[in-house]
Amino acid sequence: MADLYWQIADWSFPLGGWLVGFIAALIFQTMMFLIATRLRRDDIVDVGWGLSFIILVWTWWPIGQASWAHYSTWIGTLVAIMVTIWGLRLSLHIFTRFLRTKKEDERYAALKAGWRNQSGWARYLRIFFAQALLASIVALPAFIILILCGSSSWPLDSDAIRVVWTMVALWAVG
Repeated sequence: MADLYWQIADWSFPLGGWLVGFIAALIFQTMMFLIATRLRRDDIVDVGWGLSFIILVWTWWPIGQASWAHYSTWIGTLVAIMVTIWGLRLSLHIFTRFLRTKKEDERYAALKAGWRNQSGWARYLRIFFAQALLASIVALPAFIILILCGSSSWPLDSDAIRVVWTMVALWAVG
């Protein structure tokens, strides 16, 4: 399995690396779909939104860290930790809201009411597959940073380090 991971990750790099993350997010969202089907509540996908980002960055992290000899790899690790903290906070907040109510979120009920085909396959594609794809697209900046930080050609001078710490400060305030 590990060999398959690196074969896909190396395929048309960085597209292959992005694809590895998307597949991981899709597997996770498939598990969320199975839970949603059992609970009869598709709104659980919102809990999985933040967790998808965590899965993405930690799937992409080893791809970007291929060049441990370069000292800028700490920035990729910092970004992965920041995304993890954000994703956990978001998912925990949504999960506590999810537990407070027994009814499915009205947004999902209204969304599904407008569909002609409400089969499990249609729900999976329109909600859970879409969430995995959207998370993989929204997380592209993190992917780019993770890939660049592992590249020995990425310049890391004092100006770049100041920008990094400015971004960390903005993230902390946010």
